[in-house]
Amino acid sequence: ATAIEDRLQDGVPETIARLREAGIKVWVLTGDKKETAVNVGYSCRLLDPDSRLLEWQELRQILQSLDPQVNFDKARQTDLWAAHKIARV
Repeated sequence: ATAIEDRLQDGVPETIARLREAGIKVWVLTGDKKETAVNVGYSCRLLDPDSRLLEWQELRQILQSLDPQVNFDKARQTDLWAAHKIARV
């Protein structure tokens, strides 16, 4: 088995804490395995035991409840993200 460990850059946890203190909501959208994303979230202190984790199906249901006209076709994804002020990083 091969394992690769990506390390956080210096200051990442402190930067995320400052963003949150400023009232900025920080979201992570990733294609990584759930376990990887959760581990990184805890490492950078983005997650804590009270954090709510949404998987794609749940997020999709929430967004569709906000706007029933939401279409998840690739051609309309830009409109979806803009309409709900969600940034993809």
